[in-house]
Amino acid sequence: MLTENNLSAMVGGILLGIVGIVLCAVNYPVHRKIVAKKTRQILPIIDDNEEKLANLLEKGNELLRADII
Repeated sequence: MLTENNLSAMVGGILLGIVGIVLCAVNYPVHRKIVAKKTRQILPIIDDNEEKLANLLEKGNELLRADII
């Protein structure tokens, strides 16, 4: 498989593979930082909606106990 004509293609393929491995290795920490940033932005909204839902469920439970329904 190694002839003079294919040697440059093989070296180019190896370099391209190394570049691909480096990009994959860099991608993971970048992805984790982006996810952490988005999570910090969304958590207050989730907590607020969770509190609203808990209040609504408490009111519904009070109605059921009062036999109004």
